[in-house]
Amino acid sequence: MTGKRMEELLHGALGCISRLESGGRLYQCLHDFVGMSNAEIEEAGYTLQDYYEEDTLKHMAAASNVQYVSLEELEQQAKEAIEFIVQEGTGKADNGKYEIRYKTLEENTGLCVKGQSCLQEILSDMLAERKEIAMVSTGENSFEVTYHPQFCPLIQSKKEKDPEKVLVSAPVQRLRDLISSPFLEVCLTSEDDVYAEPTAIPELCIDVLTDEGKKEWADVLDAEVSQVFVGLQGLEVSLLGINTERLRAFSIMMAGDCPAELYEKWVADTEEIYQLRTQRMD
Repeated sequence: MTGKRMEELLHGALGCISRLESGGRLYQCLHDFVGMSNAEIEEAGYTLQDYYEEDTLKHMAAASNVQYVSLEELEQQAKEAIEFIVQEGTGKADNGKYEIRYKTLEENTGLCVKGQSCLQEILSDMLAERKEIAMVSTGENSFEVTYHPQFCPLIQSKKEKDPEKVLVSAPVQRLRDLISSPFLEVCLTSEDDVYAEPTAIPELCIDVLTDEGKKEWADVLDAEVSQVFVGLQGLEVSLLGINTERLRAFSIMMAGDCPAELYEKWVADTEEIYQLRTQRMD
């Protein structure tokens, strides 16, 4: 959108407001909601002096239109610091977590944050907006950053090539058949989607689900088993034909982190599970 077009739209919007409101209501709309200062209202051709209220610091700062070179320099340094933290951490984190020392940050970007709690908080908020970052905490001497595994090459490489990863043949093709016997502390991952750290399911067995649960989560239960292995998160079952978000929702539900009424609807109570397993043994 060009500057001229933006100016035309703003002029049209002010004209519309003027036709809909008048007097004190018009002043309140322009001053309190649009954010125009008294001088800007007068400059725009409105004669609303009878309704003037004192401009706030926010009004005056916006109306001053002063460009602060030092502030622009600080903004640029902060952006560079964020990029350094993201690139340094994703490139070196082998377990999802990485410590960025304030001294290292200053040496690489020139930005001194040690002892600057306000600046540390601003950088933490900026980092929280980055898709690569899962969590940030500030310490006395460093940022402690947790990165999403899919953005960390070392984690992805370890997941694929870890010598401790022991592949075992899956005895069946569908998840519902595989879990005819209980699996404890198992994680479900998707072979077709970007790898994300899964939620561990305390106990996964087909008899843990009610008939309603089996119906609701039929797409997960009918997913094809690609492999069963000991990975970064312990025992993992990798599935085909199902996305990560759906598996995460199922795993969270099985871990009990969902509304009680849904959990009771989809997961059998302990007595029912015990009776079913006793019947099978008989």
